[in-house]
Amino acid sequence: MTMRSSLAFSAVLLLAAAGCSSAGKFPVEIPDPNTPEAIATAASLTGTAWEPVRIHEQTGASIVSIEVHAGTAYVLDSANTVHSIDLATGTHRWVLFLDRTPTRPMLVGKDRVGFLARAHLTVCATTTGTRLLDRDLDFTPSAGGGLTLDTLYTASWGDSYRLRTVSLYDGWPGWYHAAGGPVTASPLVIGSGADQMVYVAAQDGSVMALEARPATADVPGNVAWSYRTLGKNAANLAHDDQTVFVASEDRALYALNRLVGSVSWKWFSDQPLTHAPAVAATRVYQPIPGAVVAIDKATGDTVYTFTGGQRYLTTVSGHDLFECEDGQIAVLNAGNGVEIARVRSPLLDIVASNEDGEGLVFSCGKNLYLLK
Repeated sequence: MTMRSSLAFSAVLLLAAAGCSSAGKFPVEIPDPNTPEAIATAASLTGTAWEPVRIHEQTGASIVSIEVHAGTAYVLDSANTVHSIDLATGTHRWVLFLDRTPTRPMLVGKDRVGFLARAHLTVCATTTGTRLLDRDLDFTPSAGGGLTLDTLYTASWGDSYRLRTVSLYDGWPGWYHAAGGPVTASPLVIGSGADQMVYVAAQDGSVMALEARPATADVPGNVAWSYRTLGKNAANLAHDDQTVFVASEDRALYALNRLVGSVSWKWFSDQPLTHAPAVAATRVYQPIPGAVVAIDKATGDTVYTFTGGQRYLTTVSGHDLFECEDGQIAVLNAGNGVEIARVRSPLLDIVASNEDGEGLVFSCGKNLYLLK
């Protein structure tokens, strides 16, 4: 997810802090603030509690996308350069230069970061940026994937629709498991040790959990459990430590216990669900046509519906932030969904700074900021 414009975001937070509820007076138009003076002005407007801290400045290309994992921001710029940045200290850990432009989102695991450029895979170590693998695969993945220390789990079609494994030691294909239909949802790898499993959803309605055996294993991982929805499962899966969330075209969002596959709850829409939910600490945010619905993660009950929302971004100090269908950013009271403020800027986009979907990191052109 890319991020931009500190002044625009500071204006949003300033309006929110003032308790402004006249959403009809918005959006506030914010010009491009890509200057040191604008950054300083934003900090002074919002005070030290909302000071944007420049944690990275690179005089090269513009920032294209950012993924945050375990306190580290992995930043891809338009020159196909990857930067690893410690969010706590702002330390620039390493830089990796890619030979090809990635065609899928970054694959970020505990120990490895991967980049798919059609059928080409590049993998490096998360701690050092050391390039571990850089080669063409013998198939073109139909989805993103999940990484462990030694294996990529992805999918392919044209060969009976398979969950595929690739060894990160040499790039050779390993075991595979046939799916009942096309797999366009990125497989997930969750857990560690004996509880580590890979999850795959297919367009025939199936959802499976398999043992996350390495690609070098002689036989595929055993199927721990399987479940079938009543429609296609084309959207990416989402998860927390205990639950896998499946948005299905049968109009239901399923919360499945990740260890045994039992249904914790179902939430129903009046439209097919074609986009993955966003998972935060206590909520699940499900996009539907024309809106985003905030759902209680424990019960599956609707908390509120934000009409005009397109994508949940993050939660900051009791405020839910959304990207709207027209590109504006809306700030809502997280408790009741009442809109507080809205802003329009061509340079504003946001990503959460932790795995609970809270806090934020954002970019302004070639610079990366952390809001403290």
